[in-house]
Amino acid sequence: NVVAIDPENSQIFYAGISATNARPAAENGGGIYKSVDAGRSWTRISSMAGVSVYCLAMWEKDPHVMVAGTSHGVYRSRDAGESWEHISSAQDIESQGIMSIAVDPKNSDVIYAGTPHLPWKTTDGGKSWHSIHTGMSDDSDVFSIKIDQQNHDRVYASACSGIYGSLSAGAQWAKFAGIPFSNRRTHVIAQDPKHPATLYAATTLGLWKSTSHGAEWRHTSEDSINAMVLDPGGVMYLAVDQRGLLKSEDGGET
Repeated sequence: NVVAIDPENSQIFYAGISATNARPAAENGGGIYKSVDAGRSWTRISSMAGVSVYCLAMWEKDPHVMVAGTSHGVYRSRDAGESWEHISSAQDIESQGIMSIAVDPKNSDVIYAGTPHLPWKTTDGGKSWHSIHTGMSDDSDVFSIKIDQQNHDRVYASACSGIYGSLSAGAQWAKFAGIPFSNRRTHVIAQDPKHPATLYAATTLGLWKSTSHGAEWRHTSEDSINAMVLDPGGVMYLAVDQRGLLKSEDGGET
């Protein structure tokens, strides 16, 4: 489902996997796997065995601090994935099934989580969570969350209903205009690492690009995009229907 690479050591990979069947945890394949040799060999982390993992994020200041979005809510590790603690409510059904997750670069206790029913946030390391959906269409599947590199109160979220931006750390959201209604199912929102005003929206009907923090958008590809990653140098990789894996070295133009 998801792969994360340690920004301080490119040999260390983490893979979050969904359970493939209803067998006991030891047999269903779900969990978090770790590689220390760039993916040549993998070890399953025992504390997360059997849990379906949908998303992973590392804290910018210290990649030993990680968060995972799972079928049961949010988990956190402070020791590079060796051990994990469940930091979301086991009773609140609305905050289960975490599809996207992000950690505030300034404070690892501030975590955003996207679910099939709107986004959630904690400011105290998971002791309490609250829904942050003011301005969003009700019942929005939140596929990805991105915190702006320069202004951490500016947050982007992509959903089945479109792309949203917040200038108040999620307290209020506004939907971006400029992308036709038919193209609004956006699986990933990403920010160019070299040009913070440039955003990319990976939708089911193509790639859209903005050079104005989302004020205006331009269509650069018609592929149906399931996943998108930008490396630190700005090279873009797209996983698309029909054509497989695509690479762009010019900001999604070709």
